[in-house]
Amino acid sequence: MDSPDEPARQRKHNPSLTSRERPGDVRDAAAAELDAQATSGDMAAIERDAAAVARDDVGIAREVDGGGVEAVAAHARYWALRDRLGAASDRLFAANMRSHAQTDRSNAAEDRHDTSIDELTGSYRRDSGLIEIARDLGAARRTGQSMVLGFLDVDGLKQVNDRHGHAAGDNTLQAVSVTLRSMLREYDLTVRYGGDEFLFSVVGATEQDARMRIEAVNAALSAAGQNSVTCGLVTIGVDETLAAAIDRADHLLYEGRPHDGP
Repeated sequence: MDSPDEPARQRKHNPSLTSRERPGDVRDAAAAELDAQATSGDMAAIERDAAAVARDDVGIAREVDGGGVEAVAAHARYWALRDRLGAASDRLFAANMRSHAQTDRSNAAEDRHDTSIDELTGSYRRDSGLIEIARDLGAARRTGQSMVLGFLDVDGLKQVNDRHGHAAGDNTLQAVSVTLRSMLREYDLTVRYGGDEFLFSVVGATEQDARMRIEAVNAALSAAGQNSVTCGLVTIGVDETLAAAIDRADHLLYEGRPHDGP
């Protein structure tokens, strides 16, 4: 089931797939500005080096000519040294700017992770997760691979909240998310789509493959004394939009969901 070409990455439909500005984007812009300053410092260093070489040439020529022009040669060498010291300073400035740019990029990656991941479950948040699934879908289509989409619901979560409190419900959601991710491949995506709903995608797989993984999820949840899940699975069509595929999976989920209360 593993694919040789791993995806790029992990009601209420017609979701927007455009990303709003986030702290990571701001840090990336700062990194780009620092890189530009570093490049400017490099160019200044190159110009100073060129000036130093030119002054050295003047000094050498004066010394060759002789005839009491040593003072002129010394003056040229003095300014050549000043230019070289300035060039060294420019290079140090450029190196510092690049170091700061690298730090900003590292922080940007952390910011994106922090704003993309649901704190409770460890799965992607809905908006960022949909963007990642859309990217994987595009990559899968370019390489001629299929993508199976799963829409999953936690059975009886409302009853857990009513009887045992929301802390118990949160524990159930965490158990479901952790178990689901453990039964998928490392690079498959899981998204917390709603309160007790999860979306996941599997590239290069069949619906039967995905169904077997959901069966393994339910077996593991049962062994741990946790609530089961119900899932609607679809293979995204060649010309089908992601929103349309989510609607189809949601419909299949509703048909398979146990209706034991409001």
